[in-house]
Amino acid sequence: MAKRHTVKLIEVSGSDSSIGERLGRSCRTTARQMLRDGQARWRARGVDWERNIANSLRYLPYAEDYSPRYMDMIRGYARGSGLRFEDVFAMIYEGETFGCTDIAVNEEATADGSVLSAHTEDWWTTYEDQLVLVNVRPKTGPSFLATSYGGLELLGGINSSGVSLTINSLTQNDMRVGVPRVLFAFEVLVSKTLGDALNACTPEDRASGYNYNICHKSGEMYCVEVSAMAHSLLYPSGGYMVHTNHYLHPKMARYEAIFDETVEPNRGYSTGSIVRCNRAWRLLENSLGEIDLETLFSIQKDHVNLPHSICCHAEAHAPKPLRWKTIFSVVYDLKKGSIWLGTGNPCDTTRVEYRLAK
Repeated sequence: MAKRHTVKLIEVSGSDSSIGERLGRSCRTTARQMLRDGQARWRARGVDWERNIANSLRYLPYAEDYSPRYMDMIRGYARGSGLRFEDVFAMIYEGETFGCTDIAVNEEATADGSVLSAHTEDWWTTYEDQLVLVNVRPKTGPSFLATSYGGLELLGGINSSGVSLTINSLTQNDMRVGVPRVLFAFEVLVSKTLGDALNACTPEDRASGYNYNICHKSGEMYCVEVSAMAHSLLYPSGGYMVHTNHYLHPKMARYEAIFDETVEPNRGYSTGSIVRCNRAWRLLENSLGEIDLETLFSIQKDHVNLPHSICCHAEAHAPKPLRWKTIFSVVYDLKKGSIWLGTGNPCDTTRVEYRLAK
């Protein structure tokens, strides 16, 4: 029997600081668990938590310059959760994530003219309980509905200007101290235009980057592949696009580090990214002109190359703290301003629709 999800939905409005404070109060227990989990992971790497804080504070001036609004939210969140600001910032500055499979289709490929953006989130199994859905109405800029960890680390979403965001992790060899990549999501989600959203992913002094799948209700769709020193924009033909966890644009090949065997998590991650990407492309091409929500739900359930498949399953032999799997899947309907969210593996979930409060 498919599992029915129990994601907390929090609706907040007001100034950025007050929004953060309300989110912190609502997610106090989750925030403290996220801190304990973060401390444990750094201990496993042989790094003391206070040393990690000291390192994260090197990024703080860049973060303040890039997004004072999000930094106000973080400070409010710290007050609301009862945690030190330094702990909260250190929890999210690195913005780690593992595998994801993202798909976007517009009216050229869909059965009814819909514009849809889909995402699977593959991460530590412990994060399943930290997923929070936030419906935010700030004083300035568009409102947005977003998935998050703990109500603070934004993973993707849709806004009232018709912009959507999903994110794929990339492993690059040019990382440096600068604007933390985890901040970009907030600035994309408060963007009024597609151009503003594209620019939000590429500040000149960034520390690193992900791939940012940015779509608009008009049917415009882009992948913005980002590293610290370079970026590329991919524009689809035929009304569909796919991205996983390796660079696709030829100019970004020099920054690719996913195939470095010394990089976490393992070789299955790198080859799995290639298989997931090609598999999703093929499944989409078999349904062009007929794609709908159910098509994307079906692709998200795919088990080719299990356990490193689109629907990723945890490896039973892996130590419990190091097990990772698909912990949620989502499809954004940009024209309707709604999302379909399911927790856990897509092959065993019940989807629930949520609407953006404008």
